[in-house]
Amino acid sequence: MISWYKEYHIDDICILICEKNDLTSQEVEETEPMMKPYRNRSESWDYRSASALVYAIFNIYHIPLELYRETGEGRPFLAGGRGDISISHSGNFTALAFTSDSSKSIGIDIEEIERAFKKDVSRLADRFFSEEEYLAVRKSHAPILKFLELWTRKEALMKSLRIPLSRLLKEEKTVLSEWTAGRLVVKKLFEQDQFSDKVVGSLCYYEM
Repeated sequence: MISWYKEYHIDDICILICEKNDLTSQEVEETEPMMKPYRNRSESWDYRSASALVYAIFNIYHIPLELYRETGEGRPFLAGGRGDISISHSGNFTALAFTSDSSKSIGIDIEEIERAFKKDVSRLADRFFSEEEYLAVRKSHAPILKFLELWTRKEALMKSLRIPLSRLLKEEKTVLSEWTAGRLVVKKLFEQDQFSDKVVGSLCYYEM
């Protein structure tokens, strides 16, 4: 049976990613309605595909759907401390990270590479990144990929550490040097993978 999503495991974290196509669209149509009592705020593809991935991960880990919750800002979580969950979407791609370890706080971020070709990444790096990161983008043989690597890292850190993105833009090193809440891990995703020419992604978690 061909799966509509790809599944990865990093440490004890499970990652699901799907790309919009006929197979995925059919699966979303069938499974997304199961989450409507718990996730029914938008009819966009981003939201509906994320709902289908939530349904898939809950089935993999045999988690009752009624344990799904969202904060006022829309961050997903599980009631009763049953673990942590993070969602990201970009263009035709949606990704979800899940851990059943209640001592971990996780964050995932993805960016579709094709969308970045429309942006001046050097200007954006100069505006939002530290001088060291800006120079890394400028000197890279693949500046778009380098920019996306740094950007997804910051977004994943923001979700995991639950702090404003603005604190991580130009001052990431300072923020991390002062972080004492627990062991912090950041990993790049989809390297040398079927998605490596389509998506850049980062996963972050810390153990409290």
